[in-house]
Amino acid sequence: PSKTASLDPTARSKKLLALQANDAPASTISAYLPGVCRDVPIRQYFHARTSLPMLSRDEWNEDSDGEADDEWLREMSTEMLDEFEDVSGREKEFFKLWNKFMQSKYVIADRDVPRRCHEFVRGHGEE
Repeated sequence: PSKTASLDPTARSKKLLALQANDAPASTISAYLPGVCRDVPIRQYFHARTSLPMLSRDEWNEDSDGEADDEWLREMSTEMLDEFEDVSGREKEFFKLWNKFMQSKYVIADRDVPRRCHEFVRGHGEE
């Protein structure tokens, strides 16, 4: 279980002022508002992948290291490919298809690459 501490009103006010002075996100500040939450974490914990502050007890009990939400990575990759001007539309679509395929597979060593290439051609050869 997570360790929490009850802040006395003076400590809560100081913490709230410090967070506001440093332009902390509203979600972080709200945890220190009177009447919202009496127990606050002894330390500020952050989500392992998103780096967002973790505020609720439910979040503290879950291990965020095991989560895999790479949708933002796929979107950024697609946007960056679309910015190329010296590549045709068909080539961009091929690159996107290849990147999506490779992101769904794990290639640990160079010896894995030929097998993954064959899988890609078998799965997408008609496209």
